[in-house]
Amino acid sequence: GQWPVSVGGWTISREPTLLADRLVVSDLSFIAPGEFRVIEPGKGITNLQEDLNPEHDLWSMRNENGQDVDRIWYANPVSGLSWRRDPDQPSQLVKKIPNPGGGDAVNAEDALIVINEIAADNRHLLSPWFTFADWVELWNPSSTPFALGGVSLTDNLDQTVKWLFPEGSVLEPFGYVQIWLDGTRPSSDRNAGFGLKSGGDQILIFDAPSRGGALLDVVEFGVQIPGYTLGRLPETLEWALMNPSPGHLNRSAAMGSQTSIRINEWMANPSSGADWFELFNVGELPIALTGLQVSDDPTDMSKHVFPSLSYLGHGVSAYLLMDADWKGAGNRTANFKLAAGGETLALANDQGMVIDQVDFGPQRENVTQGRWPDGSEDVFDFVLAESPGWMNGLDADLDGLPDLWELEFGFNPSAIGEAFLDMDADGHSSYQEYLANTDPSDATDLLAIDQSWISENQLGLSFQAKQGRAYQIQQSQDLSMNQWETLWEVDVMLDDRELSLEIPLDSSSSPQRYIRLRAKR
Repeated sequence: GQWPVSVGGWTISREPTLLADRLVVSDLSFIAPGEFRVIEPGKGITNLQEDLNPEHDLWSMRNENGQDVDRIWYANPVSGLSWRRDPDQPSQLVKKIPNPGGGDAVNAEDALIVINEIAADNRHLLSPWFTFADWVELWNPSSTPFALGGVSLTDNLDQTVKWLFPEGSVLEPFGYVQIWLDGTRPSSDRNAGFGLKSGGDQILIFDAPSRGGALLDVVEFGVQIPGYTLGRLPETLEWALMNPSPGHLNRSAAMGSQTSIRINEWMANPSSGADWFELFNVGELPIALTGLQVSDDPTDMSKHVFPSLSYLGHGVSAYLLMDADWKGAGNRTANFKLAAGGETLALANDQGMVIDQVDFGPQRENVTQGRWPDGSEDVFDFVLAESPGWMNGLDADLDGLPDLWELEFGFNPSAIGEAFLDMDADGHSSYQEYLANTDPSDATDLLAIDQSWISENQLGLSFQAKQGRAYQIQQSQDLSMNQWETLWEVDVMLDDRELSLEIPLDSSSSPQRYIRLRAKR
């Protein structure tokens, strides 16, 4: 500006301010027109008391009334370079050779881009090739176009170039770009050709080699849940759980409390494979698992601690299956085994306060114990009815139909043989209706391909998908062989919806083929 500015009473601090020291500028302080004021961290009462974070940080400057004047966020600084604003374009943040106390011009190619949103367990948005693939969104927070040509994406720090933006690609000012992460398909200009692990992973972006190939941004995350994404909060740029919003301003998700988590089912004496237990969210909102501790020793709750950016879903995704095999190799694997002779399994928050605890005695081989209904105080043996990662259910007549389902549709849970009935005469037995999550008393509600067509080596079809069921589209060239090839599949659906798909067909194979739709619980 052309006039001095009074900055007395202004504050500079790391966000969030409630948790950080801050610099309060002395009364009767001014900055002259064109003046640069250097503030050094850790250098006394007239400077900041804290050093800058070497990885990423968000700082704010507020006036004497507590109103925001400016904010700055940075990530992955490069040794020997500083972040600065272009004096001619103050909204543009760039990396330059340090020049404290002075200003200089910057080049457009030094602009910044960030990872803005990630879907590591996508069951919300279909890709252009009709798969529920993972995806990542980048954002250009500056007023200058960013040349993306040569910028790389990867999930492996030892392999920095897994996918490159094509030459000539440009991210417009304040614009977004979405890249699909489908490891089942070859890479292309829209697909990076690799996927993310919903149990925990990382994604990194590296600058083009022509600009030095520096790491531009990275995020490492824990367990992710379907129906939500991981994204930066627009207000602070911190990572949080989001409602999916590709191409738009991120929208944070309402969150529940860790006190709603229960230890829901456990297998301590399997004849083969690892021990396991299941966590369940009794609430109706997703829950952050960050810092949550689980252990078979209440005096040592540190045996398994969930990392940052880990979550537990709700509804059909309210269940988290955890292996217990001593190895602890992953966010879904605990570093202890369950004692078949009985022990305590406890869950605590990051302060060590116990949220839930179960004490079980000797366990029968291949029989789980757990709460029924889910999350309640009542514990039952589940004989031939284990349900890892799924709703617990008693089955009195052992016909494969949960007692609650039989009661809902007017069956007798103790009557043997009802699983084979076809009440609505639609050609599907009660057991098949249960597997498909359809109404056994409504002949119009059934698992079926509603429409199908073939054009230019593409199989098109549509069907009604049901909440809580996974689906496969399969083909066979000879029914007598009972050999089916899976052409398309999706994990458990979060809601009822119509799916219309187009699936590539191999034109070199036999022109005769049989197509089936398969539902899985």
